[in-house]
Amino acid sequence: MMNISNGILTLSVDEKGAQMRSLTDERTGREYLWQADPEVWGRTAPILFPAVGKMYTDGYIHGGARYGMPKHGFLRDVEFTADVLREDYLVLLYSPDEKVKELYPFDFEFAAKFALDGRALVFAYEVENKGGETMYFSLGAHPGFNVSFGDKLVFDCAESLTALYYNEADRPNEGAAPVTLENESTIEITKEFFENGSLCFPPVASRGAALVSADGEKYLYMQFGSVPHLWLWAKAGAPYICIEPWHGADETVPVEALAEKKGIVSLEAGKKFIFEIKIEV
Repeated sequence: MMNISNGILTLSVDEKGAQMRSLTDERTGREYLWQADPEVWGRTAPILFPAVGKMYTDGYIHGGARYGMPKHGFLRDVEFTADVLREDYLVLLYSPDEKVKELYPFDFEFAAKFALDGRALVFAYEVENKGGETMYFSLGAHPGFNVSFGDKLVFDCAESLTALYYNEADRPNEGAAPVTLENESTIEITKEFFENGSLCFPPVASRGAALVSADGEKYLYMQFGSVPHLWLWAKAGAPYICIEPWHGADETVPVEALAEKKGIVSLEAGKKFIFEIKIEV
């Protein structure tokens, strides 16, 4: 486990998957991240790469060959190496080995960067194409935050949209009524909110969202920028919420060619793709 601190916040990051494990207020001891209860959900903030969600046929075709791909990709289960470790700044790196290339045949380097600045955590996921061909991938963040039932998720601005529930098989839950916002910005987090599955939003106008307690205290703000999809999820009845901005999309229609999958990111040889998120507490 790697730890950084700025005297205000302390962040712990696991070398396995470069997964954030703890974000605490040093003065009050308040823990903002879900603590990976294995009886509920044994992760805290996995990185989703090079797939987000489940590929419809559990794989894809590229260069005339077919490859398998697990749900949410493989990066969350690989070992990273510390490249930079300072008091309040951490960089972890990963490059694929030959075993991983059996799943994903591209040459790349993935950097996970974490910086503490006052009461803010800024983290960035950077993908560099080290090969000679265009690479294709999806990338998503999946942090889980501690909440109390009755807390609210409040978007930056009023939204008018319909969000669909997805079941455990990552298919639309046709028996569940969608969540519709009509020029609204607030969603209440109840114990029953995720009984119908995870909630998939189309592109939102907001560039961030806050968590606000029942008595009106804004205790966390997540700035995720412009993303094609935003998901909310938790195990039904568990006191946390995952706010998941995705560059990519869960598949509801089978598309085998990797380059043609919905929401896929294409990255030319020698280029970088950077996804930055800021959390203020």
